[in-house]
Amino acid sequence: MLEAVSAGSDRVTIRATVRRCGVYLDNHSIIALAKGNAERRNRILRSFEMGADLMFSPVNAAEIIGPEYQSSLLPVRAFLDGVGPHWFPVEGADVMEVIRREAAGADRPTACTSSWFLNQVFAGLNIFEHGEQRFEVVEPKFFRLSFVLDWLHPQRADIRRRLSEFDDKLLSTLGELRRGYERNPRGFEELLPQKQYDERRPATFAFESLLRGLVYEAKAFQLKKGDGADLCHAVTASAFANFATLDKHWKRRVCGLPKPNGLAKIYYEPELDRLVTDVEDALRNSATASNRSRLTRRLQPTAAGARMNRRG
Repeated sequence: MLEAVSAGSDRVTIRATVRRCGVYLDNHSIIALAKGNAERRNRILRSFEMGADLMFSPVNAAEIIGPEYQSSLLPVRAFLDGVGPHWFPVEGADVMEVIRREAAGADRPTACTSSWFLNQVFAGLNIFEHGEQRFEVVEPKFFRLSFVLDWLHPQRADIRRRLSEFDDKLLSTLGELRRGYERNPRGFEELLPQKQYDERRPATFAFESLLRGLVYEAKAFQLKKGDGADLCHAVTASAFANFATLDKHWKRRVCGLPKPNGLAKIYYEPELDRLVTDVEDALRNSATASNRSRLTRRLQPTAAGARMNRRG
């Protein structure tokens, strides 16, 4: 949930919190919830009001405003506005930055929060509403997600470029690892051994474990251009949410990672009814959900963010 809690002359402090459980939805699931069964949609929106928070990344938005999703934009906008301020900004294309933060000892909210994303959204909303940057405490309804879709149109090309660069590096790395594995399987195990789950570094565990899996299945499945975004979704969703949707193949990969681990419970689109029921059950069992998931990060958008937004 996003709340403006204090303001000064040149900055405002925003508290971003995953209250009782975090829910990460891939874009196919967002569209299915927005356009599908009305009762199910209302149930998940009530869950966001009652203590669940949508973990949302700029990659979500950049993909969902693409030309292939234009026919779904109106219901998606309505659904995202129904989420209200009950969302949490997570990194998308910058999954390697998340891993670097974990290696530096960052706590979970610091590691996963996309502070630049929220900074820019806050600046953009102020300019849209007032024609200027204002540093004042705002009502929660200020942080509406449908605006993010509008704001990201000029940002989309840059996000897609960064994802493309990540794709290139990922494909190159996987090729080198696969060739190394074929030359010397035992040496590969020494180069990239399977790590045990570490609550302090969940994204590192998810990324390295998924990378190992992709090397082993390289003959049966060839990663292609664009799959880097799916890997980013899988790492962020599994490492920091309680419940998440991915496509069928990425669900299989995450669910096959070594256990025990504290990764999210994963669903794919045909399992949305079960997801909604499980989120409702978790909220009823609020003590357990709170102990497992609570993330809080204080962010301070500044005048520099406003200037950067105007240039963009």
